[in-house]
Amino acid sequence: MVLQSCQRKEKTISAILQHLEENSPLLEMRNNSNPQEALGKAQSPGPSAQHNSSVTTSRDTDRHERFSALAGNAVKFLSSQIPYFNVVMLSAATSKLSKTARKWFDLSYGPINESWFSLKEEIIDCFRRKVLFNEVIQKVNARKWIFSKESFQEYAMNKLALMRSLKLSDEDSIQLLITGIGSFVLRITAAALKTNSLNQFLREMQHIASTSGNPLLR
Repeated sequence: MVLQSCQRKEKTISAILQHLEENSPLLEMRNNSNPQEALGKAQSPGPSAQHNSSVTTSRDTDRHERFSALAGNAVKFLSSQIPYFNVVMLSAATSKLSKTARKWFDLSYGPINESWFSLKEEIIDCFRRKVLFNEVIQKVNARKWIFSKESFQEYAMNKLALMRSLKLSDEDSIQLLITGIGSFVLRITAAALKTNSLNQFLREMQHIASTSGNPLLR
């Protein structure tokens, strides 16, 4: 029910913004295909032109006033929805907490129970864990390509996921991927590739691995 309500409100907001865009006075200015002609007419107006100019000015003023009123109402409406969406986000986030995080939340008080943004900041601050380089690099080095169970792409994606917290360069990531290749021939072939781009390396290795047969026999 909450999701359906959010979707309806999102459609309403989109409709308001679309209406504002379609009725903006700026739209007519953008659609003016011959500004020089319009300027010439403005410099030498006749009686009829003066009358038309007055009518046009009045019409533009009315349109601008209507647009301003619509814009003001839209701003008020959108502003009124901010607390609602904030409550929905807070409720959705807290419903996913479990174990230690749930106990921590239940024992907490203050702004953390009122705002999703406050909850997010407190969670990050409380549960931030320092990444120990040596621990992570040991896990990375221990991850080898299991030829009989996975493709090179599967191996690479899993190992890159382990490396993510290290924020390594493409070149360093490539070297760590190469060290996990058990086949001597494929490891030498991978090391000989002339690229420092991780994506390019993955593409070339995917092709090499798929055409080399079973690396265990080499």
